Amino acid sequence: MLSENKMRRSTMRISFVIHGEPFGKERPRFCNKGLRVVTYTPEKTANYEKRVREEYSRKVGIKFKEKIPIEIKIKAFYGISKHTPKKWIEPMLEGKILPTKKPDVDNISKLICDALNGVCYHDDVQICKLQIEKFYSEEPHVEVEIKEMEVIEEDPYYN
Repeated sequence: MLSENKMRRSTMRISFVIHGEPFGKERPRFCNKGLRVVTYTPEKTANYEKRVREEYSRKVGIKFKEKIPIEIKIKAFYGISKHTPKKWIEPMLEGKILPTKKPDVDNISKLICDALNGVCYHDDVQICKLQIEKFYSEEPHVEVEIKEMEVIEEDPYYN
């Protein structure tokens, strides 16, 4: 029989949407302040991270338990340009033509995971599985789903 710490349990699952074009994490910026160099987050990145946190808090507002491994699925939906030929629109909406444009999937996931760090979960070390996909949509947005991974055994290396 499994001990109380190793029993199967129902997993928490949450999802929310960030409306607008997908945005990726920009590189940090540096500037000289006297004899020191100061690092800062670009304003557009900081604003989008704030939007992610606000949308999460407005929709969900629950923090996953510490030590629990989590899985994050991100679907980034890009808007279709007004200059796109009509014959391409239907295949784009059906997923037959996918967006091979910026922002990159790694920068989108980095921004969302960093924005939710300390708000949705205690630390991003809890993310054990990450999936991200890019699509086209008539309404640009990003869908985020976060769930606890079902675990039978605790991590023996975590104290």
